[in-house]
Amino acid sequence: MFFSFLKKSLTISTYMEFNSFESTLSQQEKEWTGPKLVGLLLITLLIALSLIYVASSLNNR
Repeated sequence: MFFSFLKKSLTISTYMEFNSFESTLSQQEKEWTGPKLVGLLLITLLIALSLIYVASSLNNR
């Protein structure tokens, strides 16, 4: 139950970040799209993994 909520909130935040990223993209150069998007996805994945790790360590106590 907790993980589904976490996944849903992460999906929503990622979607919102992607939308703001898309709006700023039109003003900037298009050739930097790949690296920025990969970095954004990596940061989101890192945050998700750390949250899941913390939640599982709290559940194991």
